Amino acid sequence: MATPVAGFDADFDPLGWARQQGFTPTSGFRTQAHQDALRAQGLTKTRHSSHTRGDALDFAVPKGMTKAQAIAMVQRQYPGAKAIPSNGNSIHVTFPGWGKAPDVSGSRRRYGGR
Repeated sequence: MATPVAGFDADFDPLGWARQQGFTPTSGFRTQAHQDALRAQGLTKTRHSSHTRGDALDFAVPKGMTKAQAIAMVQRQYPGAKAIPSNGNSIHVTFPGWGKAPDVSGSRRRYGGR
């Protein structure tokens, strides 16, 4: 696992702040089987995703906000985060070295694995 960026250690939890701002988490930790299924569906090209390391969350962009505005807001709050546009009206945010993203989409239940 990568060395955590300042603030992205095991106690870090961005979900409270994100929900207060109107962001809805749509994906967090994913098993490799889940990631592979998304690749097979053409929803991602990434095999070794930051989701499978527990370093990433995807969020639906709040109503009335553009993806660019959402990305800028996340980057102001968490300067070490890497935020990029994702599918539909979502953004993908990587918190390098965090490793504790919750399984908000039921990846373990649906696809098995750690």
